[in-house]
Amino acid sequence: TVESPQRRAYGMELLLDRPLARDIHGWIGYSVLRSLERTSTQDNAPWQPAVFDQRHNFVVLISAGLPRNFRLGLRFRVVSGNPDAAVIGAETVQTPYGTSYRPIRAGFGDSYRPVFHQLDVRIDKTWVAKRASVSAYFDIQNVYNRWYPEVYVYSADWRERSQIIGLPIYPSLGLRVDY
Repeated sequence: TVESPQRRAYGMELLLDRPLARDIHGWIGYSVLRSLERTSTQDNAPWQPAVFDQRHNFVVLISAGLPRNFRLGLRFRVVSGNPDAAVIGAETVQTPYGTSYRPIRAGFGDSYRPVFHQLDVRIDKTWVAKRASVSAYFDIQNVYNRWYPEVYVYSADWRERSQIIGLPIYPSLGLRVDY
C-alpha cells in the first residue's frame, strides 16, 4: 500500500481595519502560519515544512477617495520565503552513457528562500446609473519590479545556480458591473 503524507497547519491572523480620515481607509494585517507534513505515518517520522510553508505575511493597505468617484489604493506586502533544500555539493555518477552528477542536498526546510516585498497601486473610477454601477480600474502589481527566485536552475555539475523569477511588474485593466 502507498502511504499518504500527513499534514497539519496552524497559525494566527491579526487585522486592524479602520477609517483614517474622511475618504481615507486603511488596514494592517499580519499572518503567521506553520504548515507541516510528514511522508510516513510512523509515529517517530519527523515533521518537516510543507512546500508552501510561508511563515510570515505582513500587509499594509491604504485607500483614498478622490473627486469625481475616483479612488486610489496602495498595498505594500512583505512575506517570508518558502522552505528549500539547498544543494551543498554533488557526487559523480558513472552510467553506461557517461558521467553525470547527482546533487547532495541539505534537509528540506533547513534553509528558506529570501524575503519578498512588493508595492501595488490601483486607481479606479465608478459611474453610477439608476439600476447599475460600472467601475473601471487600472492595477499595477509589483510597481518597483522586485524579483523573487521562484525556481533555482543548476548547471549540469550542480556548481552554478541561476534563477527563474516570478511575475515581474504586472499591469492589468478591468471593468466591473454591479446591478
